[in-house]
Amino acid sequence: MTNPAAGRERSQDPRQALVHHVLRRTLASIVTLLTAGIVAVAAAPSASAQSDGVYSVPYSGTLFYHSHAGQYHQPINYQEWVDLGRPTPRPAPTSFVKYPWSSTIYAVTFFDSASYQWEWKKLTYAEWSRAGKPTPRSAGWIEGSFYYQWGTNSSEVFVYLDEETHKLTFNQWTAAGSPTPEVLSDAGFFKLTWNSTIVYYDSIANQDVYSVTPAWWKSEGSPTPRSARMLPGDEVCSTSGSPSLYYRGWSYSGWLTLDQWRAAGSPAPTCTV
Repeated sequence: MTNPAAGRERSQDPRQALVHHVLRRTLASIVTLLTAGIVAVAAAPSASAQSDGVYSVPYSGTLFYHSHAGQYHQPINYQEWVDLGRPTPRPAPTSFVKYPWSSTIYAVTFFDSASYQWEWKKLTYAEWSRAGKPTPRSAGWIEGSFYYQWGTNSSEVFVYLDEETHKLTFNQWTAAGSPTPEVLSDAGFFKLTWNSTIVYYDSIANQDVYSVTPAWWKSEGSPTPRSARMLPGDEVCSTSGSPSLYYRGWSYSGWLTLDQWRAAGSPAPTCTV
């Protein structure tokens, strides 16, 4: 007899598949998110324009030269500082922020009011200590954040930053400036209405499906899966010489009870095992 579960092997690490989904869309979202950032990060008065000159930051010994007229800032080395006449660096206005759900602290230095003139830095413990271990305030938005929705659930918005994912509440989404999320329309999480196992579709159209462990699902912000009687690509098979039906699916494979067959929508067999 043919193996009833044949054709349901998963060969790729699902975590890598998800990261690729997110990262390959990040660049396209950054322009939109910069606009959101102006709203979400308290700008005044620390984000007011700074005059031209050399500036220091509290978390490191790096010096920056800022040009308001040229609309740029950049780090400078020792020789460049000497060539400028060894000016005494002025402390650049800097805030320390973190997301409420994360322990990672970021410094954001405001060289000008335009968001592209803000210098963001994810801090190490040593850098945070050098700055005096300031208490970070909660931020609505941090540069590099990627906002997205799964194609299987349009009511949930997630943010991804530095390999950490969080499902946003409505208030957290509005605090971020209500950014329009990228919709991963061909991917998402599914489960059967009559079985609790969750699976991840990297491509619904191509039925690229992977098993999901509880720990991995939780690390993705516990996305609510789309429930269906049968999942895309699943099939019910008859058995030669027997009235028994076999369900061959991505989240469940096994002989069907009468109740399970009815819960699946009483489908007619489309294959034989």
